[in-house]
Amino acid sequence: VLVLSEFAGAASQLADGALLVNPYDILGVAGAIARACEMPAEERQRRMARLRRNVFTEDVHWWVDEFLDHARDDRHAPGLAPIVPQGSRDAVEGRSTDLAAAGATPGRRDNPRLV
Repeated sequence: VLVLSEFAGAASQLADGALLVNPYDILGVAGAIARACEMPAEERQRRMARLRRNVFTEDVHWWVDEFLDHARDDRHAPGLAPIVPQGSRDAVEGRSTDLAAAGATPGRRDNPRLV
């Protein structure tokens, strides 16, 4: 069971499976840890399956696409020029190629441990 700070950047992404806590609330954190320890196996498995599906679907490539799409979107800053020009995605994707050369497999979708 993932006990995660509600202030973590991924809290909104992982809220469906994690137990979110305010890290400054000591009793709340203790309660969440106790809840996690006492949680039935079936619920732990359901939560972990949701977390894995979410992380598998919303991977680094999803994050890059979301970020660049929002940075280019005029609705986030009406009247201002887009923050990221159109050709910028190529530079990010070029880094993916470098990762592949280093042995990583960006965008790999066939890992059964994540499904």
